[in-house]
Amino acid sequence: MRAERLPLTRLLLKGILVLVLCCGALACGGESDRSDRSVAARSGGAGASSSGTENAVEPDARTAGPTQGDTAAAEETAPRPIDVGDSVEFEDVEVSATPPEEEASGTTPDAEPTDPAPDPPEPEPERSRLEFSTDPGEATVVIENQETGTRRSKETPATFEVPPGLYSWSVKKEGYASKESRRAINLETQREYTQRIDLVSVSGGGAYLARADRAYQQNKYRQAISLYQQVPEPSAEQDPTDFLRAQGRLGRIHWKQEGNYEAAIQAYRNVIEYDEARYGAYLNLAQIHFETENYGEVLENLDRVSQLKYSIPAQNQKRLRISLRARYLRGRALFQQAKDERTRNRRSKALRANQEFQGFLSSVPPDLQSTFSRQIREAQQKKEEVRTLLREELR
Repeated sequence: MRAERLPLTRLLLKGILVLVLCCGALACGGESDRSDRSVAARSGGAGASSSGTENAVEPDARTAGPTQGDTAAAEETAPRPIDVGDSVEFEDVEVSATPPEEEASGTTPDAEPTDPAPDPPEPEPERSRLEFSTDPGEATVVIENQETGTRRSKETPATFEVPPGLYSWSVKKEGYASKESRRAINLETQREYTQRIDLVSVSGGGAYLARADRAYQQNKYRQAISLYQQVPEPSAEQDPTDFLRAQGRLGRIHWKQEGNYEAAIQAYRNVIEYDEARYGAYLNLAQIHFETENYGEVLENLDRVSQLKYSIPAQNQKRLRISLRARYLRGRALFQQAKDERTRNRRSKALRANQEFQGFLSSVPPDLQSTFSRQIREAQQKKEEVRTLLREELR
């Protein structure tokens, strides 16, 4: 009897277990269905009615969806599509006059662009000055920059404004021997250079003159003197250029190389006889007479130099150089006369000498300070000696 009850009990337990499992499955399915219906209601569950389908299923008590109140609340909270026929009011939003990024940068789109600050002017490039004169004139002078190979040419008298550098030159004229520089002109260390070139004729006495010049450049002074003396004196119809140049070179060799003042004075007088406008000859005579202590002749020749220097253009620096040399030499001659004299003119000549020294020192421009450095030192020393001499006169 007990054996029959045992199987029945097992069957009953199995049936209860199956029933419990079925109920659990149904409960899980209902919860999933209600969750799906809630999501559909929030995302626009009303779409089912707009599609035109009428197949509505009546839910049972276990699988019933949300109530009508819950559906209405979901429809109120869910976003509704805007129909083009609806009257929609938008909230007024104040728009900034400038975009946020422009406000941050402090610029406005309509602001006129301001002109950039102008670039500072470039400094003027440094320029050097080359001056050429020839005797005779109207010769063609060519200068060449040794670093760049750039060439420029003009007819003499010629002035070139060029960048600093090393330059060579050459001169040509029909009927005259060509000339060129023996070494380059360094315009890095000096800003102005003046060159006077004497051209030699290839006819008449020009052949002797060319040979004499070569001997002179080689320091063969006796041979040069002999050749210069063979240059013939010109007739009234001939050009005296070759003869004047030969006499000028003779005067320089007699004066500087031989110390023969008489021969030098005669040679310079030969030059003046043919051309009274040769201020260089008068200046050389004044220097020779100063060395021979003939101060009266010094002052007379310097007076001629002062008159003739105005034939040189004022913008030509050669005129300034001649004027400075004349003032310095005049001061020296006046001071020597004041020292030697024992008359009442001594004081007046000392004052004139002081005036010439002062005028010389105040007239030397900065670019010629190195050229006249020796004369500047001596003029300053002579000024002190003049003051000493004047103090002695007052005693």
